[in-house]
Amino acid sequence: MDTLLYMGGAGTLTLNANLTLVEIVDASGATGAININASAVGTGLTISGNGSINILTGTANADELNGNAGNDIFLIASGAHHDAGETIDGGADTDVIRFISATVGDSLVLDAFTANIESVVISDKNGLASGVTNLNLDASAVVSSGLILTGNAGRNTITGTDGADTITGGLGADTLNGGDGDDLFMLTATSDFAASEIISGAIDTDTIRYSATSGTLTLTSAVTGVEIVEIATGTAALGVFTGTQAINVNASAITSNGITLTGNAGNNTLTGTGLADTVNGNGGNDTLNGGAGVDTLNGDAGTDTLNGGADADTLNGDAGNDTLKGGTGSDMLTGGADSDTFHFDTAIGTDIDTVTDFSAADDGFALDNLIFTALTDGALAGAAFESGAGLLAATGAAIRIFYDSTAGDLSYDADGNGADAAVHFATLQGTPSVTAADFLVV
Repeated sequence: MDTLLYMGGAGTLTLNANLTLVEIVDASGATGAININASAVGTGLTISGNGSINILTGTANADELNGNAGNDIFLIASGAHHDAGETIDGGADTDVIRFISATVGDSLVLDAFTANIESVVISDKNGLASGVTNLNLDASAVVSSGLILTGNAGRNTITGTDGADTITGGLGADTLNGGDGDDLFMLTATSDFAASEIISGAIDTDTIRYSATSGTLTLTSAVTGVEIVEIATGTAALGVFTGTQAINVNASAITSNGITLTGNAGNNTLTGTGLADTVNGNGGNDTLNGGAGVDTLNGDAGTDTLNGGADADTLNGDAGNDTLKGGTGSDMLTGGADSDTFHFDTAIGTDIDTVTDFSAADDGFALDNLIFTALTDGALAGAAFESGAGLLAATGAAIRIFYDSTAGDLSYDADGNGADAAVHFATLQGTPSVTAADFLVV
């Protein structure tokens, strides 16, 4: 086999069709950053860089490209320029493949002969990913612990490895397939999730990370197999949640599975799926909506509003002056620290909520007069309330709310001691003291 040795300093080596009967181009002995372009050569080559930053462009045939040490760049001009069985080995350090095709619908399909590559980008030769040509990446056959895969502003189909990939589709209605592994899908603006966008997490625990500075991310039923949705920054496995941007996420259209949805330190409105979700407000004054499904809502710090929705939910206000609305279903309500309001605004009679930590010194109840129709807006009149041990029914005609101080049961009676039966709507754990002053009708 014949070898062309390049022993010079930093610079560009451009090879053309006049290079024949040579199988190896070896620049491992060169000094400085080397740019080797063999795209015009008619036969496949083995091309080796040195320990600096190399830019390597192979032929249109099956090449073996070795970056060796250094942060190397491999340029692939089209899908046809990456033949089956072509070897790309980045070597040590952080290496990238740039797919720079200008052909609409062109696809780069990488295989198991791609090794020691950290990222693959649809871009121009300078790494800019702002182009709008619809191009595709398929890294499903690459054996890797995970790649960083980045699309351009066109419509891309990107398929990851069986490792933990970080996939950024960019603008355009992309189809993003994580494959196996704990994959991370990055959305940096609401426009990154187009109307017909498809995100498939597939197997393992996959995350959508929304790192925009404003707006509402509305996910659709085309999001499947994703377990975590978070407002955060960074590309590490654990996001940074300290941003204070007022950003919202609506995941109510997802139908494949429940999710864990987490906000940042700003004021977020977070809406879960119709399945069993965990929604975490994090910092800020948040509105958390569970929707259907057996949900857990955690307000965390700030003045939060928690809406459980349908089914038996668990609502934790945590620190701050929170409002907890269980919705339908027998819910578990914990206000946490500070002054909290337990708001009852859905039909009573079937479900009974449990309030775990009511404190007369700090907390209160809000009763919606569309449900509690015998009450009028404002503070509950003292004559409309009574409390007593073992109290199972109102004892006077004016009584509308009564409390069994032994069992901790709160009940509503629309006609006092009349013929209508009382309705038990909440149980207070620990049987705290309750007075009429704890109620506000709204």
